Amino acid sequence: MPEETGVIEVRIETPQGFVGLEWNLELVMSMASGDDIEQPWRLHGELDWDHWHSLSVLSAAFEDESILTFASLRPRNATGNDEDLVVALRARGDSEPAPLEDVLISTQRDAEGALMRVNLEASEGTGPGIVRAAGDVNTHQDAEPVERSFLQMRMAGATGFGTLDVLSRP
Repeated sequence: MPEETGVIEVRIETPQGFVGLEWNLELVMSMASGDDIEQPWRLHGELDWDHWHSLSVLSAAFEDESILTFASLRPRNATGNDEDLVVALRARGDSEPAPLEDVLISTQRDAEGALMRVNLEASEGTGPGIVRAAGDVNTHQDAEPVERSFLQMRMAGATGFGTLDVLSRP
C-alpha cells in the first residue's frame, strides 16, 4: 500500500464535476482488530443536496492484510441502486489499491428497516477474478448526519471488520 502518503484518494465523476473522498490507511488497517475506531474516511468539500440523496461509504480490513473500500453516490430522484455512481478499491498485502469494476452492492434490512447485512460483488480490472465480500452488522450508531453500521466481514476466505457509513440528505 502507498506508505508514502498513507491515504487512498478517489474521485467519483458526476454530471456536476466530481466528489472527492479519501481513506486514512492506518485507520482502515486498524479495523482488522475489531477495535472501535474513528471514521477512516473523509469527504472533500460539501455535497450539493439538490443533486444527491445519499453517500454510502464502506471501509473494511481483513486478517490477511487486505482492505476493501467502496463509495456510492445516489442521485436525489434515483429509483434504484443501478443509478448510483460507484467507486471501489481493493488492496492485498503490500500491493497498491486497485480499482474494482462492475460493482454490485446489496443490503438486507429487518422489518423495522435496520441494516442487517451488506454484500459486494465486483470484477478485478486485472483479470477474470470476481471479488465477493459480505458483512453482517454487529451494532449501529445513528448520529446525525451519519448512520454507521459496524460489520463483521468476510472476503476470499479471510475474516475482518468494517463499517458502512450512510450520509443522507438532510
